[in-house]
Amino acid sequence: MRRDEVLQFLKLVNYDEILPLDVTTAQFKEIAGYCRKKGLVTVTPDNNCIISEKGLALLTGKVQWDELFPLGKNILHLDDKSAKIVYRLGGATVCGLLIYEFVIKGLLR
Repeated sequence: MRRDEVLQFLKLVNYDEILPLDVTTAQFKEIAGYCRKKGLVTVTPDNNCIISEKGLALLTGKVQWDELFPLGKNILHLDDKSAKIVYRLGGATVCGLLIYEFVIKGLLR
């Protein structure tokens, strides 16, 4: 998830105090799941979203985004599918270049 999406969702949850995740808020289900997994919100059994202390600290600026989600720690646990694809494609590109340099160019010499 992008940072601005998360912060916008946390502002909405904080403003409403309890955000019901029903048919009208279907577009928020994915981001609510992400925020719940990261501990920023709590989802009650009746699908109501409540902001947690961690989420409120992030929203008010007491805790910075980089402190909660450092890139080095979470690079292998990214939830954004496009970021995972880019990471894997980068690795495949490096492998392809190594094979080209050592095998193909090595055989032609």
